[in-house]
Amino acid sequence: MKKTAILIFAAAGMLAAASCNKALTPAEMPENTVWTTVVEAAKGPDTKALAYEGAALVASWATTDNVYVLAGSESKGVMHPQSAAETAVLSGTLTGTFTVGDELKLRYPVLEPKYDTQEGTLEFLAENCDVGEATVTVTSVDTENKILTLSSAKFEPQQSIVQFEAHPIVKTLVISTPGLDYNITVTPTDLSTNLIYVAIPEHGSDKQLISFFGKGVDDKTRIGVSAAKSVNGKFYRAPLQMDEVRSVDLGLSVF
Repeated sequence: MKKTAILIFAAAGMLAAASCNKALTPAEMPENTVWTTVVEAAKGPDTKALAYEGAALVASWATTDNVYVLAGSESKGVMHPQSAAETAVLSGTLTGTFTVGDELKLRYPVLEPKYDTQEGTLEFLAENCDVGEATVTVTSVDTENKILTLSSAKFEPQQSIVQFEAHPIVKTLVISTPGLDYNITVTPTDLSTNLIYVAIPEHGSDKQLISFFGKGVDDKTRIGVSAAKSVNGKFYRAPLQMDEVRSVDLGLSVF
């Protein structure tokens, strides 16, 4: 009888151990679970301003790029390209609970893009303003090894890039258009050239009046106007004539 009792208790212990070792479903994983994931990511020549060759911008990933992963507005982690090429594998770790079919948004190079303050160079745009986004889907969840598999990503640019050729050279430039609820202020860091590169978010499919206000290297106040449209993913080149603002004596007296 004693032997039988021991066998019963042993069997109960084995069942308990089997219950503890049962793999959790994706939905049962803790919120603080850290997952390893990789995704193949491509971008074409319109998606990232890194170098200017002839009449086009050349695009490729840099291994130092940050690619942020969001579920809705919540950041889930950061991924990095494993090679410098137009198509690269992104790898990194994500934190949270994920199930097959979940949609995630990938965004580079910054988590919260800001266009209102720029420096007029391609290098600055590539690091701060040249934003690309892609939507991917969770295709498999390995709860045992904590590995997520995501669908491949094709990034879409969230702005156009404009190369302004300013005449004369300006050291400050404020850009205003009715399609944006803020001004873009450019303070060029290279005053040896009249080429100014600006990232402009799409502000309508039709041409709109763009006004420019700035100060030349001669310290004279200057203004300019242009009618243009801005389509995300496009690269534009435009001359920019900045005329001096002259004071006029109207001959009026105040009594």
